[in-house]
Amino acid sequence: MMLRARDKADLYEQLAGLLEAGVPISRAVGMLRDRMARGAARSAIGHCSARMSKGETLSAAMLAEPRAWEAFESSVVAAGEEAGRLVPLARELGRYWRKMDETRRRILAGLVYPLLILHVAILAGSVPAAVAGGMGAYTRVVVVSLGVLYAMLWFLWELGNSAAGMLLCSHLPVVGTARSSLRGLRFALCLRLQVEAGIPILTALPRAARAAGGVSLGSRADAAVSRLRTGEPVAEVLPTLFAEDQRLTSLLATGVESGRIVGVLRAIEEDAAARWGESMALLQVWLPRMVYFAAMAFAVWQVARLAAGVYGAYGEAASLEW
Repeated sequence: MMLRARDKADLYEQLAGLLEAGVPISRAVGMLRDRMARGAARSAIGHCSARMSKGETLSAAMLAEPRAWEAFESSVVAAGEEAGRLVPLARELGRYWRKMDETRRRILAGLVYPLLILHVAILAGSVPAAVAGGMGAYTRVVVVSLGVLYAMLWFLWELGNSAAGMLLCSHLPVVGTARSSLRGLRFALCLRLQVEAGIPILTALPRAARAAGGVSLGSRADAAVSRLRTGEPVAEVLPTLFAEDQRLTSLLATGVESGRIVGVLRAIEEDAAARWGESMALLQVWLPRMVYFAAMAFAVWQVARLAAGVYGAYGEAASLEW
């Protein structure tokens, strides 16, 4: 039950508006459920409303639905509930998901034409099968080819949303950079919103690390906080958090030491967002090219099959003449 970025942006923006108007949070979530059309968004917010009617908080209800809500979202919502500043934090989450939706739309828009070309290549490139075996053979080739294409797209989507897929993507050149910068962006956003809500930095740090990077990063953050509490230097402890991104940890250490953590976290957000944007721009260029290459390869393969069939038929005819 995954939610689209656009649905999340709408939900957070409407939630902030209702809370700002003085509507109690449990009633606001119920109103959002009633406003949603049938689908994943209505189901997800309905589950939250049902759990809240039993006395759970919104963040706990979100945490119980990991397929619908990201961990960093429930962490930010929990900070808002704890500090009584859920309205501005909900607006920040709405802006974040609006940006994610705009980026996704740009990438998908760039893939529409090359995917259309790929379908045309399958339909037109399968004509040799009709020439050799009639319409039945043509239909079989088209159905099998489209089935393989859709199965590959579904597999890649599911792989990208799995833990193994995330690990694999982290080693790819452009995708790995995008994933790393997105994790840094979520970490900085989650940490900044908690600090702005009044939560102490040493309490917010492990929460943000666990929400943005999972159990592994959360464990490293817990160990770092324990060392900081014993008096170890910040500049020596924090680099153990993001060993692959020393710029992030260096900026974070500077913010903690100087006491200007909010401003530094905003700088980290901007830096991570810029790197993420550059990676997305590269994907917008290379993904259509990969689809074009797949279409050309399919067309060439079908033409080669036709040529081989014609050559084989000519050889058989020639042998019969002799």
